[in-house]
Amino acid sequence: MSQKPIDLTQLQELQQNYVQHLFTFLSEYSQQVIDALPSPGQNPLHSFQPGFYVLVRSLKPSQSEPRYGPPNPVLLVTRTAVKVKRQPQWIHASRIKAAPMQLPLSGCDIIMLTLYNYFSGCYHRFQSLC
Repeated sequence: MSQKPIDLTQLQELQQNYVQHLFTFLSEYSQQVIDALPSPGQNPLHSFQPGFYVLVRSLKPSQSEPRYGPPNPVLLVTRTAVKVKRQPQWIHASRIKAAPMQLPLSGCDIIMLTLYNYFSGCYHRFQSLC
């Protein structure tokens, strides 16, 4: 019982026709799909700029550590994310808040300084008279 070998020329022609029709179809409709997609907004979702100091919210804070980490300077920004010093990854703006600035009031000689000890997770407040 011997069988004849299969002629693959028809299969190759069928495959070439299929690929040509597929390419034509994709070429015709790809621009329609692109035009139908919503364009991303141009306005940023946050007001942070490079040089600002921000606090980064911890994803899973334990009871012994604060919800927000130490103040970090902003290095780079995109429309939705912020890159800060001491963090290898970009952080979504919803996890960021501006670091509080404690400046002396006009006519006041008391300077308040708040330091964060990164290793112990504690804030230390100091007062000084000028």
